[in-house]
Amino acid sequence: MEPETALLQVKECFDSSPLWAESLVSQQNRLVLIARSPRSVLAYWEWTGPKADVFRKGAFAPEVVFVLLRAATGAEVFQEKRRWDDLRFYFTPPAGGTYYRAALLVSSAAGQPHSKLESNSVYVPRGAAQPPDGGCAS
Repeated sequence: MEPETALLQVKECFDSSPLWAESLVSQQNRLVLIARSPRSVLAYWEWTGPKADVFRKGAFAPEVVFVLLRAATGAEVFQEKRRWDDLRFYFTPPAGGTYYRAALLVSSAAGQPHSKLESNSVYVPRGAAQPPDGGCAS
């Protein structure tokens, strides 16, 4: 059997398995931030089955807006549109030595604000200075 054929069969098995579908559903809608290093933060979100179904049926806009905020002041740092089913992305925080939190904004298909998920606060440590040429520090 060709490797591509084997991969397609495995994918079909997982896609049609009720256990696989159930494993993609969370007990609660939530947004989580995890500081991986001074230059990398993971944001991930989970949806309950009913909420995911509403997205799939098109009642919600297919894009959500991720908003990074300074935890102490609530000041917006940046926004980025993501697909509702991306479920995660990595970003570089603008500064270390700071606490951040985030929000994920959901809109109706008509563009009206619908709901908001709020994350935990996360401390991003200060990092070593990056060499100006992007090379390795000695």
